[in-house]
Amino acid sequence: MEPSTSRLQPLPVESLFPLLVLSEPTTEVGASHSLLVTKLKSISQLPPELRWGLLFPVIFLNGWLLFLLINFLQPFVSILITAALFAFLLDFPLGWLQKLGFKRGWAVALVFLLALLIIAILGLIVIPLLIQQLSELSVNLPQWIESGNQQLQNLEKWAIAQKLPFQLKSNSKGGLRYAKMNSKLVDSLIEIIGLTQ
Repeated sequence: MEPSTSRLQPLPVESLFPLLVLSEPTTEVGASHSLLVTKLKSISQLPPELRWGLLFPVIFLNGWLLFLLINFLQPFVSILITAALFAFLLDFPLGWLQKLGFKRGWAVALVFLLALLIIAILGLIVIPLLIQQLSELSVNLPQWIESGNQQLQNLEKWAIAQKLPFQLKSNSKGGLRYAKMNSKLVDSLIEIIGLTQ
């Protein structure tokens, strides 16, 4: 019996990169191309498992570096995306005003002033609601923390009654101190927001 030829054979480099193989090394760039072709020929002679074994770390490291770069540039990317979104959304009324016969400069000015007016109205509606919510939070936060501490104590008592192998350390004094700190923080935020109005 003849051995089966079901295993895929690698394609020759000449069929993948015909321009690189046909080019003659006349300059330094040509020499680097021929070096690349030589390297590709030697890589294509490796078994597929080994090629993937060599290629996977390179892909993984490049992906990791791309992830780090995106995390580093994240504030700039988010500002760019927000600006592009605003430009996209404001382009619709701009085009509509131009179809009505406004010149582009007047249409841009009108859309810009209208967008500023909408942002100002939203600010006037949202800021008082934010102040109200923060003041309610500063009033209710100590009660919520005390209630959470009580529930933790009840859970600890239940765990002891069930003979479970863990203990919850609840500290009501620490919880009250935390609640007072948060209450002072919320009060100072309300004062700062109140001063900017």
